[in-house]
Amino acid sequence: MTTFAEVERNGWNDRAGLYETTTAHATTQAIPTLLSAVQPRYGLRLLDICSGPGFAAGAAAAIGCDVTGLDFAEGMVKLAAENFPKCRFAVGDAQALDLESGSYDAAICNFGVFHIEEPELAINEAARVLKAGGRYAWTQWQGPEKSAFFGTIFKAVTTHAKIDVGIPPAPSPFRFSDEEVAIAAMNVAGFDDIQICEIPIVLPAPADTFMNFFNKFSVRVTMILDRQDDEVTRTIEDEIMSGFTQFELDGLLQIPMPAIVVSGRKAH
Repeated sequence: MTTFAEVERNGWNDRAGLYETTTAHATTQAIPTLLSAVQPRYGLRLLDICSGPGFAAGAAAAIGCDVTGLDFAEGMVKLAAENFPKCRFAVGDAQALDLESGSYDAAICNFGVFHIEEPELAINEAARVLKAGGRYAWTQWQGPEKSAFFGTIFKAVTTHAKIDVGIPPAPSPFRFSDEEVAIAAMNVAGFDDIQICEIPIVLPAPADTFMNFFNKFSVRVTMILDRQDDEVTRTIEDEIMSGFTQFELDGLLQIPMPAIVVSGRKAH
């Protein structure tokens, strides 16, 4: 069976050219808070892990940071290099960074940790490549109980879909939405001065074509939906759209999907 890592890599390779007009509508809203958490400055050597099309890396470079971006999806790396030629981008595995220990002043990961098969390894690797006193910050979506976006979608999917449909085992996408779990992982990796900051993200999306938009926005849930009977798929889509009606204004949905920024300082 295809592994979770392969599913994620293939899915984001396929979506590289679509990211800017879908997923980026939400994820880029976190970039100012994410960068602020690592105290950026001119000349700061910064590593952007799971850099995607390079938006966070590009924002850091724009304020004078010396930026390297890594992503496991070759399509994302190619697009990032085209988007932000002042940064360096390469294919890389967040769980096993091919970088020298203590070689960066700061590291960030914008909505990437929950896409990794063994996220604790990625957090440990971020700590390893940082200098003592270097800061690491990463973003995580709030769970369904706090998110109108994920709450509506996951309720419809878990109520009606057959989940065991050839999808490889995957870590929970909301494990680190529990702040205590996130803090514990940072502590184990050797970070102190750990801080959690909430971000009230609102996703703008077209009301009349939302499900088409969402199929380009997501990898995991889309895989599940693609494997359902037509009747089940229609039921799920109808329930999702019914739940989002309250957020529509002039043909545009404005759906709350809050996030957190987790940050800390490498202690030694």
